[in-house]
Parts: sequence; structure tokens; C-alpha cells
Amino acid sequence: MHRHLGCDIYLITQDVRCLARELQQLAEYVIKAVRGSNSIGKSFTYKFYSGDECFKTKRIKQDQKVFGMYRSMIIGEGEDY
Repeated sequence: MHRHLGCDIYLITQDVRCLARELQQLAEYVIKAVRGSNSIGKSFTYKFYSGDECFKTKRIKQDQKVFGMYRSMIIGEGEDY
């Protein structure tokens, strides 16, 4: 029904299997991040699937304006509980 209204619905999850099976079956396609794609060449690789078929692969270079702000937690920075 959402197509008739001109709206797209995006569901984001770390594991598509966490979604109810009914929602999984409604998805037009699934985008999966390729593990370790960031380690070489400062880029991310994504694969687009329709069912079990990969129909597109896309590589995106890191944007330093975004990733320059990211900082992992440094040991000793967190609060003690």
C-alpha cells in the first residue's frame, strides 16, 4: 500500500533474521555490508539482494568529513561502575 501513497519504508537491522518473517517477505530488496571491506582502500562495499540473488554491488569511499569525527572508545575513558 505504501507505493500508492508515494512513500518508501526503510527498515535497518544488524541481522535481517531478527525481523518477523512476514516483514522479511515484504522487502523488495536487502542491502548487506561486506565485512572487512573498510580495511583496504578506505571504502565500504555493499551487496544488494533480491531473495538469494545478488543483483548489484556498490563501493563507497569514506567521506572524511563524516568519518573524521568518529572515534572509538579509548580504554580508561569510560566510567567505572
